[in-house]
Amino acid sequence: MSKYYVTLESLRDNGACRDRLEHLIDKIGGETNRRIGLDEILKHSGLDDAIWALCAVRFTQKYRADWFAFKADCAEHVLSNYENIYPDDHRPRAAIEAARHGGDESAARSAGSARSAGSVARNAALSARSAGSAERSAASAAWCAVRSAAWSAAERKFQRKLFRQYFC
Repeated sequence: MSKYYVTLESLRDNGACRDRLEHLIDKIGGETNRRIGLDEILKHSGLDDAIWALCAVRFTQKYRADWFAFKADCAEHVLSNYENIYPDDHRPRAAIEAARHGGDESAARSAGSARSAGSVARNAALSARSAGSAERSAASAAWCAVRSAAWSAAERKFQRKLFRQYFC
């Protein structure tokens, strides 16, 4: 049983690519308003599609906290990859910390982060975007660190486990 759900309609409304949407429909059927758990999307369409589907989840404070924690945990898990190359650049670590506080409504309000639910769900770099240009750069660096390890099998397994923990 998932914590969060979408519908085919909400996926379409958020710009799901036709091929991947058709793939999902082939697996689960085409009922437009049926609640689809993120665990179903993960099972039938894989991690990339499940992460993308987060943009179609109904936005709540709990969802916001889970999304920020997921981003921070993924980035922190591969942070050493970045720090090994750039040991004096502490911006990614600062961005991860900002992301951890991004799910906290009072911190988010004071930092002005996550201006809209749609932009929050777009990518990890946006977690610190309104905290200033240094944080924007740090968020970008953190996201680069995540992406640098994203294709390794071990990292994908870790991300899949985290996704289940936070969203399924």
